[in-house]
Amino acid sequence: MDNTGQMMVLETIFFASTVILAIVFLYQLAPPSVVTEVYSTDLKAIGDDALRNIYQDNVTNPPDYAKPGYPQSALVHYLIENEYGSLVSDLHNLIPSTVMYNIYVTNVSTTMFWCNSFAGSDNSTDILQGVDPVSVAHCLIAIDPTFLEKSSSALLETFDGYSDCVYEVQLEMWYI
Repeated sequence: MDNTGQMMVLETIFFASTVILAIVFLYQLAPPSVVTEVYSTDLKAIGDDALRNIYQDNVTNPPDYAKPGYPQSALVHYLIENEYGSLVSDLHNLIPSTVMYNIYVTNVSTTMFWCNSFAGSDNSTDILQGVDPVSVAHCLIAIDPTFLEKSSSALLETFDGYSDCVYEVQLEMWYI
């Protein structure tokens, strides 16, 4: 009696079982997609906290033209005075070093790129391409237009004719 046919069937069953077990094992080792969402949510919370902390910090060196009514918020001061490096320096102290970001300012109808995480270097005016997942933190601020005019802020040119004083700072972040 020839048993080669039976051996081939057993080998095929063994091979199929090995492949199925390998796929199940690899599936168990792969990180779940929820990890990405958790990192994204955590990064948004970190960004929101960082913007809020900078907003709540007081201005240390107000400009010469500052008079009563000049904003006490460091974040507002940085935007009025175009202090890209100071804002990025504060953000580097508050968010992980493995995070890259772009900063935008918007008045709902118009959005302006303000700087990226390399402020102070040659490529600080380039919008960085985000790596998924991208998280966006927000902070609403109020800026009196008269202070923008006195400082020749970069915001003045983009939002010229904007009669309201409420802006939104958007911090677009991702892990590298």
